[in-house]
Amino acid sequence: MFEIVPQDIEWVKKAKATITNLYEHRDLDHIPFEFTWSDPLTLDQELKTLGRPKDEYRRFIDDEYDLKTQLKNISDRVKAGCWDDTVLSLWPYQGVYVIAEAFGCQTIYHDNREPSAKPVIDNIRQVDKLKPNLNNSNSFKRVMTKIKYFQSVVKDKIPVSMTDLQSPIDIASQIVNYSELIYAMKDDPKRVHNLLRMITEILIESIYEMKKVLLTDWPASLFRWLPRGIFLSDDLLAVLSPELYNEFAVPYNEILAKEFNGLVLHSCGVYLHNIPVLLKTKGLLGINFHEFTVNDISRLVNDEIVLAIVGYFYDPYNNYSVRYKLSRDELISRWKKDYVRVVDFFPKHRILWWVNCLEPNKKEKVYENVLNISYSCRYKADRGLA
Repeated sequence: MFEIVPQDIEWVKKAKATITNLYEHRDLDHIPFEFTWSDPLTLDQELKTLGRPKDEYRRFIDDEYDLKTQLKNISDRVKAGCWDDTVLSLWPYQGVYVIAEAFGCQTIYHDNREPSAKPVIDNIRQVDKLKPNLNNSNSFKRVMTKIKYFQSVVKDKIPVSMTDLQSPIDIASQIVNYSELIYAMKDDPKRVHNLLRMITEILIESIYEMKKVLLTDWPASLFRWLPRGIFLSDDLLAVLSPELYNEFAVPYNEILAKEFNGLVLHSCGVYLHNIPVLLKTKGLLGINFHEFTVNDISRLVNDEIVLAIVGYFYDPYNNYSVRYKLSRDELISRWKKDYVRVVDFFPKHRILWWVNCLEPNKKEKVYENVLNISYSCRYKADRGLA
């Protein structure tokens, strides 16, 4: 019924060693990289997917369908033989409102897009009456069911990860009407902090509950293996001012960093204005971004943190605001020129290089080129260059 094709043990061992050296600021004998492939997604192609029959909804309610789909993707990656620095895993993803449901939010599922949820607080004073309980989150129950089901099929041959972990401030924006939350940061900060403390406690509880049932050493992360720490989505990083982010986001991210021995942050947006605040975050190991380029951030950071899973160096050709204006040939042309520019920034920066080959029929040739580029570079931890 299921085709289970795990990664080679040596592949996993080597990838973990490389990623550990990357995050622990040790010497590297190549640029760590993740190699994937996909056809360019132009506007016309994207519009054609809008009418697809409940594919998005089905994966949240049909665990067998979800598992088969993910196993097929892993099988394709493994059979291609493109060894990289990725540790593949199965994702028990149930949307981003898992913790918000513990506070009373109800997730709404849609035919052709991600789930959504309505906030349960319109007035910040309602925080006083909140009694969060992880058992009230149906989505968390589904996550636990999915983890156990996936593992019943694959055992420990393929690791199962945790669900998508949102930062405390992101979860607060799901629970409280967004405008009310922003006003309350100025008008009633005490209640906002009370809410953020409750969220942080429930989030930590959920992570330990998942840890109890996982069969492998998978960290507090959905789709990336880390040697330690927690991988958080922190989308309000892109919209809050440095002052508000420093007061209402950083303290709770630092609690999580201390609890899990490190922190890697992702944000869907442009957050260059908050880089100085981020760099002061205790326990920060790395950041992930895709709405701006490595060149944009290069002047703001050195090698003190990892630039994780980054693939745009000068040209954000595949961003939503850019790619829909381009033809397929234009996308491929711009990708070819940009992905090789990693050498302009490594080893000044510690980079986990993401190469998404936009010509799948030529992926073997591109992979060989990536290998040559990767192993032509070295990183010396004591001086940052080689």
